[in-house]
Amino acid sequence: MALGEIGIESGPKMLQALSDALQDKTQPVRAVAAEALTKIGPPAKETLPALKQAIDRPFFRARVQAALAIWKISGETEMAVRVLLEEFESINAPWEVAADRKSGG
Repeated sequence: MALGEIGIESGPKMLQALSDALQDKTQPVRAVAAEALTKIGPPAKETLPALKQAIDRPFFRARVQAALAIWKISGETEMAVRVLLEEFESINAPWEVAADRKSGG
C-alpha cells in the first residue's frame, strides 16, 4: 500500500513489483497491489495488461479493485461496469442491495 502512496516517482521497478504482486498467491497482496495502482492512476499505464489478466483469474477476489484501477489509469469504463455487474449478480455479492435482491426485496 505504501507504494501507492509514494507514487510513480519511485520508477518502473515499483510498477513491475505491483504488476508481479497481482499474481501473488496471497489474496490480500493482490488486492493491495490493485488498490495501490488505483492511487497511482495514469502514470501506471504499463500495468494495464497485468490488471486485465488479474480480473480474468478464477477466484480473484480483488476484481472490483482491479477494474477500478483500470478505470483510474486508462479512463476505460466498459470493463469496470462489466465487472461491477458480474460481481453484483454473484450469489456472494457483499452489498446490502444484493441481499435485498436475493430475498426478493
